[in-house]
Amino acid sequence: VDPYIGAGFSYMLITNTQDGVFQDVEVENDLGAALQAGVNIAVNERVGVFLDVKKAFLTTKATGTFGGADAVAEVVMDPLVISAGASVSF
Repeated sequence: VDPYIGAGFSYMLITNTQDGVFQDVEVENDLGAALQAGVNIAVNERVGVFLDVKKAFLTTKATGTFGGADAVAEVVMDPLVISAGASVSF
C-alpha cells in the first residue's frame, strides 16, 4: 500500500459552452492550483489498483449576450474529482 499526497496545477480546457438564458457564451480556459491525495495498492508485481482524489481551484471569465446586451462574469469552478482504477506496469 503506497499512499501519496501532492500539489500542482490544473488546466481547465473548455470545449463546449451553452446556456439557456445567455447567448454566444464563451468561457476562457484557465490554469489554477490543484491538490491531490490517493493510494496505490499492488495486486502483484505488474498489476495494481488505485484511488485518487483531486481538488482544483479555478477562476475564469465568461462572456456572452443577454437580450442583445454584452454580459461578462467571473466564473468560479472548484471541482472535486474522485477516480479509481487499475494499472499495469511494463
